Amino acid sequence: MATVMRIEAEQGAPTELAARIHQLGRDCALLSVGELCHRTDRLRVQAAAGGFAALARLAGALGDALAKDGRAAPVRIYIDLMEDALGCAGQGAAAGEALLAAASVRLA
Repeated sequence: MATVMRIEAEQGAPTELAARIHQLGRDCALLSVGELCHRTDRLRVQAAAGGFAALARLAGALGDALAKDGRAAPVRIYIDLMEDALGCAGQGAAAGEALLAAASVRLA
């Protein structure tokens, strides 16, 4: 039983992903851009492994924004959308694109 729970957590169980997103949001103002990128990439990999394609797409987009804009990247917007993505019923590419479109609207 414990092994199954550990495997689910490693593959991106929703509670583990939610905790990572929450921690990223809580700590984002204190972390270096490099550490933000590192944690965002770990979140992306874990989400993709767990079948959360929309969340993985948003985490990848946040990583791209951090690489391009550094501290000026709209981290909070992406974190809010990642929380939304975790609750999405559809986790396909279309859901990820729709959430990215929502990010564009919030940035405009």
